[in-house]
Amino acid sequence: MRFAFRTLAVAVLLCGTAYAAVQAPAAGSINAWTPELEAGSMKYKAFRSAAIQSDCAYLLYLPPDYAANPVRRYPVVYWLHGLGGNAAAARPVVERLDAAIRAGKAPAMIIVSCNDPTGRSMWCDTTDGRWPVETVIVRDLIPHIDATYRAIAQREGRGLEGFSMGGLGSVRLGFKYPETFGTISVLATAMPTAEMLRDSFKPIYDQVFAGNFEACRAEMPWALAPRHAAAVRGRTRIRIHAGANDPLRAGCEKFHALLDELQIEHEFGRIPDAGHNLQEMLDHFPTDFFAFYREAFRPL
Repeated sequence: MRFAFRTLAVAVLLCGTAYAAVQAPAAGSINAWTPELEAGSMKYKAFRSAAIQSDCAYLLYLPPDYAANPVRRYPVVYWLHGLGGNAAAARPVVERLDAAIRAGKAPAMIIVSCNDPTGRSMWCDTTDGRWPVETVIVRDLIPHIDATYRAIAQREGRGLEGFSMGGLGSVRLGFKYPETFGTISVLATAMPTAEMLRDSFKPIYDQVFAGNFEACRAEMPWALAPRHAAAVRGRTRIRIHAGANDPLRAGCEKFHALLDELQIEHEFGRIPDAGHNLQEMLDHFPTDFFAFYREAFRPL
């Protein structure tokens, strides 16, 4: 376990910041929920969230033919960024997707890039209720997207994808809400145990879980996957990829083994010549990155 602590710490430092160094904004900060971000073909949008009784921002990508096909509905992938990041972190994936759609190599789909106002929520609601990040996405943002855009408003048309902490969030939400999401794709996902957060990353542990170990353990994928295995097995498309040089790869491999043990079908791969870096992972992805989505959304 001590080795796992060290590898996680090294991987986070490779991203340019340590967990403990990412400072959460003051609770209730409007700017934290609605940062004005622009990222290429994604556009800044905001909606009214009932959970926070205020506006909340996201970045939106609409496929090239969206305006020209006024009756067509599209699958939606919700992108979750990594530690200390923001919604603009989806730009490398969206740029590749846009080019692939235009070349006929990817299905036309909507991307909604979510924003964690704290930068380190693990994509959970904080136990003290100050930052309901998960609730804002699941109960407020998704209904808003379904009502505002021509989204396929069913689990088969909804996916999650994320990098690092966003991978953790994608696995968490995908397993916790199997009736909401039908596709989970994660890159270089962080897979901490509750013990790791408690013992090595106390600022995050205290902020998110208020020191409640049982609450933390219940929200980690190691508990969620066995608990919801029956609802996911044979119904949810899952892929997990890690860079061959990524210190977080060991956690991804361990979770891959757990899914095998639970008999949950999934795709697992190691990306050569890539560390804990999204751009490297995309540049060296060994197969067609969007083939997964062509299969996932083919019946729609």
